[in-house]
Amino acid sequence: MDFSTLELTREQEKFVDEYMFQWGAWVRSGRLDKREVNMIARLMMSVEPSEAGEIMCADDVGYMISQIIDQFFVKNDEQMRFIVFSYYVNKSTVNFIATKLRKQVGAIEMQPYNGKSNIRVPSHLTVRRKVEKQLYLAKAIIHELLVIGFVLLRNGKENTRNIKIGY
Repeated sequence: MDFSTLELTREQEKFVDEYMFQWGAWVRSGRLDKREVNMIARLMMSVEPSEAGEIMCADDVGYMISQIIDQFFVKNDEQMRFIVFSYYVNKSTVNFIATKLRKQVGAIEMQPYNGKSNIRVPSHLTVRRKVEKQLYLAKAIIHELLVIGFVLLRNGKENTRNIKIGY
């Protein structure tokens, strides 16, 4: 599938943001690490009240989202995974993510103009635009993965062949 042609409607983008911010709160709560370790931690976390301002997703939804994010982005694009985790889990702004990535980029080959060399460090604006573009693409990919993941959670693996996502 060619992901570069994916576009989201406002409702789809709102759907992705809603579940991903809930997943981010779930990851920040430590449920991902503690539940895997032992049964007592799992039981204790089930009775602890969550923070008043943050809504967390259920454990099965959180594990599903963590699994699909890791499986897709680790295999395909590590930088996009960094952007997704920074944006949803760490609640970083696009500007902050661009600043971090610009420090890591270093000099790259670019189009020469006005006597400047071909190899130079991209401007902050250029990196920020790239982060915005990658974040939008990541949201489109995540939407596809979430729809499939929710069908798997609800119906089980036997109905995955019939999933057709159309726009």
